[in-house]
Amino acid sequence: MVNKTMAFFCWLQLTVTGFRVTKKVLRESDVDYSYYLGPNYRQEKQKITGRVSKIISPHVSCFDVQTLNYAFNGDVSYVAGAFVKDIPGLGGLARKLGTVFVPRSGSKDELGDTLNSLLKRTELVETKGEYPPLIIFPEGTCSNNECLAKFRRGAFFDLRRVIPVTLKYTFGMVHPAIEAIDEPYLVFLLCCTLQILDTEVIQLPEFCPNDYLFSTHADKGEEKWEIFAWACRDLMSKVGGFGKHDIAYRDKI
Repeated sequence: MVNKTMAFFCWLQLTVTGFRVTKKVLRESDVDYSYYLGPNYRQEKQKITGRVSKIISPHVSCFDVQTLNYAFNGDVSYVAGAFVKDIPGLGGLARKLGTVFVPRSGSKDELGDTLNSLLKRTELVETKGEYPPLIIFPEGTCSNNECLAKFRRGAFFDLRRVIPVTLKYTFGMVHPAIEAIDEPYLVFLLCCTLQILDTEVIQLPEFCPNDYLFSTHADKGEEKWEIFAWACRDLMSKVGGFGKHDIAYRDKI
């Protein structure tokens, strides 16, 4: 009930702000993963049971959460920065949605606790269906609607399958990215433009890493999660029409 109510409020906020969301779901026949997973990956996938636990998406705007919540009809939960817990109203709602809170930076022990929390949640989603899938922004920061930053470990360390999603904003006078302006000012400016901002969400079939990926593309990373992350980023860049950049977060700031 909370998720459906959240989906309605997301739709309302998007409508008031001038966003129009369309979603396209690609079927298995629409996308060929054989370059990454080998010629027999479809047969291997048929043997896998349980619900996919993670949805990965680029992160561009402060409206990404609303857009994805609406696109998936509220049947999602999130990985969010720990600071969200302290935001009045939003923090309480985030808890009810089953959000996993992670520190933006922390010690090695804190990082280990975060990964353990993610592992427990994904196991519950896949094996028991107690929670909806987690939406994770694997870049770990915001991109500019044109390029994908290098994906970080959190979404891939456990090597569990994911559902890749792309977001593409078509905008007019005001760019929806939040890289260079605070959210309240951005929302105000978007409301002032009186323009429709079209957002296209493309949902790809689930991507399940296998031995073919790790052996054939071993040169793409020293660890398996790096190869997994490379494949998802490469795939999403091709489908979404994104470039790539490897600028470190501190350098970008």
